[in-house]
Amino acid sequence: MPEPTHRRNPATSGTSDVDLVGRAQKGDRGAFAELYTRHAPAVARLAAARAACSDVDDAVAETFVRAWKSIAKYSDTGRPFVAWLYGIGRNVIADGHRKAGKMKTQGGIESMDLGRADARVERTADLIDLGRALRSLNNRHRTVIELKYLGGLNNDEVGATLGIQPGAVNTLQWRALRKLQTIMEVGS
Repeated sequence: MPEPTHRRNPATSGTSDVDLVGRAQKGDRGAFAELYTRHAPAVARLAAARAACSDVDDAVAETFVRAWKSIAKYSDTGRPFVAWLYGIGRNVIADGHRKAGKMKTQGGIESMDLGRADARVERTADLIDLGRALRSLNNRHRTVIELKYLGGLNNDEVGATLGIQPGAVNTLQWRALRKLQTIMEVGS
């Protein structure tokens, strides 16, 4: 049986996430840098879906700072390492939302680039609608969509993360997408 893709990366001489994590837990910054290179795009997709666009880079950076500080506590449970990072990322984004709610809005229409404002407003409105629809899904449906579409995980990896059989991932994904479609149609 081939090793799951989250455990190895052919582009990096077959070094698995498990091996890299083990080395990072011993203080190997190069191993952690490889984990960052491997998984930062997936964490960025998660952040882009849940955070304000201007906060994506900050959310990714903070996620990996917290991961580095906590790497010694990480324990391989068979779930993809990126699932652990997602948990940290969700906390970072939630913290950002709480902090943003306490801060007063700064800037205003004067600081906007009005040449591109219409396109940004339309895209932002679409993202807000999608974000609201995703938030209205139950946690299991939202998570399967995030892992498949934002994290780019395959059914084996999603199944391992959620504790279900890979074949059940398609069913869960289909139900989640149907529910999301219904919510989006009602909201239109």
